[in-house]
Parts: sequence; C-alpha cells; structure tokens
Amino acid sequence: MKEQHRAASALKRGGGTPHLSLDALPENAAVVVEGSRQDPEYEFQRAWAFTLLERVLDALENEYKMAGRTPLFTAIRPLLADASSAGYRGLGESLGMSEGAVTVAFHHMRKRYGTLLRAAIADTVADPAELDDELRHLIRIVSANPGFSTLG
Repeated sequence: MKEQHRAASALKRGGGTPHLSLDALPENAAVVVEGSRQDPEYEFQRAWAFTLLERVLDALENEYKMAGRTPLFTAIRPLLADASSAGYRGLGESLGMSEGAVTVAFHHMRKRYGTLLRAAIADTVADPAELDDELRHLIRIVSANPGFSTLG
C-alpha cells in the first residue's frame, strides 16, 4: 500500500522525468507545466512555490544579518537569480574583498540557499522519499514563470 502511494505521488509530481537541476536550467527557461494559469490547482502550486522561495530567501537573509554580513548578502543576492552576469571583481572592490573571496562567498551562499530550500520542502512532505519529486515540481513551476524576481 505504501509503495503504491509513493508511486502515485511520484507520477503526480513528474515521476519518470529526468532529474532537473537549478544549475542546468538555461536563462529564461520555459518548462511546460500541466494546467493553465486559469487552473486553481496550478495557481495554488505556483503560489506555494513562490511563497516557499521567498521564505527560504528571508531565512538566508536573516542568517547573514545575525552574522553581521548584511552588506555581503545584499551585494551577492542578485547572483542567486542570475550568476551569469556575475562581476565578482567589481563586487569585491565595492565590498573590500578579493574577486576570489567574493566567488567563495557566492558559492557558500548558494549552497546554504539550496540546503535551506531542501529543508523547507522536507517540512512539506509526509515521506522523505518525496523530497526530490517536490523539488523537481517546484523547479518546473518556477521555470515556467521566467519573470520571477524574488531572488533579484
């Protein structure tokens, strides 16, 4: 019975589709998501995704604030949404850091964001085995909305 539920949940959340990575999505990626913008279920899922991302970003910002690193967070935050436009040297100069130090700080921030996101999603699923399916579902919803600017 439990295996049937897990299989049904996996199919509902895109089971059998290839693994999606935030790193692998091209800029302005558009992924087809079942449902239309008129569909209440789609709108609920979309609201859930963006609310969750906002909560995770707020938690990350709070961590940086508590560590007295608000200027670093503010400077690097836009890179979470678009690392391709990273000007690490310029950011380093404005923050009094080397380009290498900014690069390391960005990668630490990005890794922590991913950890917080996975933890937030884990809080929403009954079975930890559903975590990756939910993460893929969130990525599909966000990818279908390239205008998303919470991170920027």
